[in-house]
Amino acid sequence: MESATDLLVSGNTATNVSTGEGGGIFLSGTSTLSATNLTVSNNTSGNNGGGLRATGTGTNMTLTNLLVSRNTASNSDGGGIHIDVATLTVNNGTIAANQCYDDGGGLRIETSGTTANLRNCIFWNNAVGLPTASGSPTGKQISMTTGTSVTINNCNLPTLTVSTTGNNQEIYTTGATTTLTVEPATSPPTRSSATVSPGIIA
Repeated sequence: MESATDLLVSGNTATNVSTGEGGGIFLSGTSTLSATNLTVSNNTSGNNGGGLRATGTGTNMTLTNLLVSRNTASNSDGGGIHIDVATLTVNNGTIAANQCYDDGGGLRIETSGTTANLRNCIFWNNAVGLPTASGSPTGKQISMTTGTSVTINNCNLPTLTVSTTGNNQEIYTTGATTTLTVEPATSPPTRSSATVSPGIIA
């Protein structure tokens, strides 16, 4: 297990369109990362995961007091975070002002068996569909594919309404075998979509 405290990951680029994943942090295989007071900002990937990317059975990220902001996945999914056959746990996080070419401006959760647990998190002002994008980009804040599981506990999003059709939604899921659990069932007050300040978000 790798662990870190008071860490800033900023200004990195993984440029290759096919293999450039995890502009700030990349985990694969059975890697495990536990981090407290982690900021991942202003990173870019050519492929998935502008800020963070985790892939592989047994890969696990547990992140406490997390800020993920202004990251870009310029040719694919998960502007802020992309997880695939992995487990993500975030306690007290802000995922804001990230963008991607296709799906999941803030968070992309992909492939059956992938799990995300989000507690006391803010998703704010994330975007999909970069100017060169084609097709139908989905899930500005969160995008989930079939067979994934997400628990949202006391989190602040523009809406808790989940869409299964169309494009450019706040939260998107591909269908019935996706599990989304919201605790409590009502959303905290929503925030303005104004430009994010990464210094203090209260």
